[in-house]
Amino acid sequence: MVSAVIITVDLEILIMYIFGVLYENDRRSYKVVLFEKEKGEDSKYIFKDQNGQMNYEIYPIIFEDNDSYILARLYIEDGKIEIDYKYQRVIEKTDVEIFNFDNIYSINIGK
Repeated sequence: MVSAVIITVDLEILIMYIFGVLYENDRRSYKVVLFEKEKGEDSKYIFKDQNGQMNYEIYPIIFEDNDSYILARLYIEDGKIEIDYKYQRVIEKTDVEIFNFDNIYSINIGK
Protein backbone atom coordinates (compact mmCIF):
# COMPACT_ATOMS: atom_id res chain seq x y z
CA MET A 1 0.00 0.00 0.00
CA VAL A 2 2.74 2.48 0.98
CA SER A 3 4.84 1.51 -2.02
CA ALA A 4 1.86 2.15 -4.34
CA VAL A 5 1.53 5.67 -2.91
CA ILE A 6 5.26 6.31 -3.33
CA ILE A 7 5.20 5.06 -6.93
CA THR A 8 2.15 7.23 -7.70
CA VAL A 9 3.80 10.35 -6.24
CA ASP A 10 7.04 9.62 -8.12
CA LEU A 11 5.13 9.25 -11.40
CA GLU A 12 3.26 12.53 -10.80
CA ILE A 13 6.55 14.37 -10.15
CA LEU A 14 8.11 12.84 -13.26
CA ILE A 15 5.14 13.84 -15.42
CA MET A 16 5.17 17.42 -14.05
CA TYR A 17 8.91 17.66 -14.74
CA ILE A 18 8.54 16.41 -18.31
CA PHE A 19 5.70 18.84 -19.06
CA GLY A 20 7.73 21.69 -17.52
CA VAL A 21 10.73 20.92 -19.72
CA LEU A 22 8.56 20.64 -22.83
CA TYR A 23 6.83 23.95 -22.04
CA GLU A 24 10.13 25.75 -21.49
CA ASN A 25 11.59 24.37 -24.74
CA ASP A 26 8.57 25.66 -26.70
CA ARG A 27 8.45 29.02 -24.96
CA ARG A 28 9.25 32.03 -27.16
CA SER A 29 7.99 35.05 -25.21
CA TYR A 30 10.33 36.46 -22.57
CA LYS A 31 10.98 39.57 -20.56
CA VAL A 32 14.62 40.53 -21.03
CA VAL A 33 17.29 42.79 -19.58
CA LEU A 34 19.85 44.42 -21.89
CA PHE A 35 23.38 45.26 -20.80
CA GLU A 36 25.43 47.60 -22.98
CA LYS A 37 28.88 46.40 -23.97
CA GLU A 38 31.86 48.22 -25.45
CA LYS A 39 31.65 48.72 -29.21
CA GLY A 40 34.91 46.85 -29.89
CA GLU A 41 33.89 43.74 -27.95
CA ASP A 42 32.88 40.71 -29.94
CA SER A 43 31.75 37.28 -28.78
CA LYS A 44 28.89 34.90 -29.34
CA TYR A 45 27.04 36.70 -26.52
CA ILE A 46 27.17 40.16 -28.16
CA PHE A 47 24.22 41.43 -30.21
CA LYS A 48 24.41 44.62 -32.28
CA ASP A 49 21.55 47.07 -32.69
CA GLN A 50 20.08 47.66 -36.16
CA ASN A 51 22.38 50.63 -36.84
CA GLY A 52 25.47 48.79 -35.61
CA GLN A 53 26.13 51.62 -33.16
CA MET A 54 25.58 49.76 -29.88
CA ASN A 55 26.48 46.31 -28.59
CA TYR A 56 24.34 44.48 -26.06
CA GLU A 57 24.23 41.28 -24.10
CA ILE A 58 20.65 40.03 -23.83
CA TYR A 59 19.50 38.23 -20.70
CA PRO A 60 16.05 36.59 -20.67
CA ILE A 61 14.36 36.44 -17.27
CA ILE A 62 13.82 32.77 -16.50
CA PHE A 63 12.44 33.30 -12.97
CA GLU A 64 11.41 36.21 -10.78
CA ASP A 65 10.18 36.75 -7.27
CA ASN A 66 9.25 39.92 -5.37
CA ASP A 67 12.83 41.15 -4.99
CA SER A 68 14.98 39.71 -7.77
CA TYR A 69 15.29 38.21 -11.24
CA ILE A 70 17.19 35.12 -12.31
CA LEU A 71 18.64 35.62 -15.78
CA ALA A 72 20.06 33.26 -18.39
CA ARG A 73 21.81 34.69 -21.44
CA LEU A 74 21.40 34.55 -25.18
CA TYR A 75 24.12 33.55 -27.60
CA ILE A 76 24.49 33.02 -31.32
CA GLU A 77 25.63 29.64 -32.61
CA ASP A 78 25.58 28.62 -36.27
CA GLY A 79 23.44 31.66 -37.08
CA LYS A 80 20.75 30.70 -34.57
CA ILE A 81 19.86 32.31 -31.25
CA GLU A 82 20.04 29.99 -28.24
CA ILE A 83 19.55 30.39 -24.47
CA ASP A 84 22.44 29.45 -22.19
CA TYR A 85 20.57 27.95 -19.21
CA LYS A 86 23.83 26.87 -17.56
CA TYR A 87 24.66 30.55 -17.02
CA GLN A 88 22.51 32.05 -14.28
CA ARG A 89 22.77 35.54 -12.87
CA VAL A 90 20.68 36.94 -10.01
CA ILE A 91 19.97 40.67 -9.98
CA GLU A 92 17.82 42.86 -7.77
CA LYS A 93 14.66 44.38 -9.27
CA THR A 94 15.65 47.92 -8.36
CA ASP A 95 16.47 50.30 -11.24
CA VAL A 96 16.31 47.63 -13.94
CA GLU A 97 14.73 48.36 -17.31
CA ILE A 98 12.77 45.38 -18.66
CA PHE A 99 11.81 44.79 -22.30
CA ASN A 100 9.21 42.32 -23.60
CA PHE A 101 9.95 40.14 -26.62
CA ASP A 102 7.15 38.14 -28.23
CA ASN A 103 9.63 35.84 -29.96
CA ILE A 104 13.12 35.94 -28.56
CA TYR A 105 14.40 33.70 -31.34
CA SER A 106 13.46 36.20 -34.05
CA ILE A 107 15.75 38.97 -32.76
CA ASN A 108 17.67 40.65 -35.58
CA ILE A 109 21.22 39.39 -35.06
CA GLY A 110 22.66 42.56 -36.63
CA LYS A 111 25.81 41.15 -38.19
